[in-house]
Amino acid sequence: MSGLFLDGPGVPPEEASPDYRTLLERLYERARGGSRFELTAIAEALEKLGHPEQRFPAIHVVGSNGKGSTCAFLAAILAAEGLTVGLYTSPHLYAFNERIQRVDRGGAHPIREEVLLEIFRRIEAAVPDFGAMTFFEIVTVAAILAFAQAGVDVAVIEAGLGARLDATRLVQAEVGVLTDLALEHTQLLGPTLVHIAEEKSAVIRPGKPVVVADGDPAAMAVIDRVAKTAAAPVFRLGEQVQLSWRDQQLDLVWPDRALRGLRLSLLGAHQARNAALAVQAALLFRPTLQEASIRAGLLGAVWPGRLEVVRPTEGPPLLLDGAHNPDGVQILVDALQAHFTGPFHLLLGAMADKDLLGMITRLAPVAASWTLTRPSNARAAAPLDLAALIPGSAPREVIEAPGAALRGARARASQEGGWVVVCGSLYLLGDLYGDVRILRPFRSGW
Repeated sequence: MSGLFLDGPGVPPEEASPDYRTLLERLYERARGGSRFELTAIAEALEKLGHPEQRFPAIHVVGSNGKGSTCAFLAAILAAEGLTVGLYTSPHLYAFNERIQRVDRGGAHPIREEVLLEIFRRIEAAVPDFGAMTFFEIVTVAAILAFAQAGVDVAVIEAGLGARLDATRLVQAEVGVLTDLALEHTQLLGPTLVHIAEEKSAVIRPGKPVVVADGDPAAMAVIDRVAKTAAAPVFRLGEQVQLSWRDQQLDLVWPDRALRGLRLSLLGAHQARNAALAVQAALLFRPTLQEASIRAGLLGAVWPGRLEVVRPTEGPPLLLDGAHNPDGVQILVDALQAHFTGPFHLLLGAMADKDLLGMITRLAPVAASWTLTRPSNARAAAPLDLAALIPGSAPREVIEAPGAALRGARARASQEGGWVVVCGSLYLLGDLYGDVRILRPFRSGW
């Protein structure tokens, strides 16, 4: 079981009970069946469970890039206001229960193993052997049931893939959030940003407000059309809310108010957009939201594996980032050039279904050296295939095992100076968290 991976990095904790490990193994087997894009099975399961999705309000976060960071900011802001927030995100970095958290003024708390086991028993009592549900549908039902059982004041729900047929679509969203769009999963969502916008426009509910990152005009036209049909108010960055980012501080300006000098816990200029989306969504959900809660939430949000700086007691510093498509990689490159001094020794592992050439082309200008590896996932690209795409003459080395690859990259950085930059996939970060001993411990569970 030590090699068990679950639609996300990480392995069962060594102290996990036999029942918990058996549960994870069953989920893993279900994950091998892939995804199915229709909502019949999960809808039937929620009905048999008494519609727990109707027992709490939700904020539904959809998009290509920035979903997780936006969710982290949003949950932290609402928790700082004194609300009990359910937070559902995917994939996990290290431990499966990271996906289902309660966030309050005391921080983020992953669901406890014994509570999660009881939740899954309740699901199976209603739906023997989980019926026809996919891995993601089963876990989504578990999150919904956990939040209903805990009586959260609001749940912040990150979509998995798309929106129209994503399992999270069935939550009762009072506010929708659409983060930046990018070409991703084109074989499922469509070949253009317009197709992707059509799928993700399902974040819009009739009469409910939606917060939207500005973007491709044709894609935005889709969102405006769908919102108009649904009589849903649209709050778009750059229009209803203006933002500016300077000296590591964010200013937000509305026609009737302004918030200036907001400081963020998460690095990168791109986080200004994610923070702005979160603030606007929080204000729509909670119009009486206090400015102090906004400031505290933005400064206290935690989202590991996104421009995360790690300074081991010995050896070179590391920067960990889960960028896994060209747009995300460009954000990483921009942050490296703006905030850090090289050289940058890249440790890259990625999924084969990503735009590998686009990612590598954008990384190449900042790469002093390359170490190519294979994350522990069946979809991982072969390191030799990655190496063949690298332009220029920067040194490159192929090391299949992620742990050994990290040691190799650190050895080079120790000799030549600079940073080890680990990127290409959240799965790779999960593989390496134990090696560099930097897993951020969650507070006690719930």
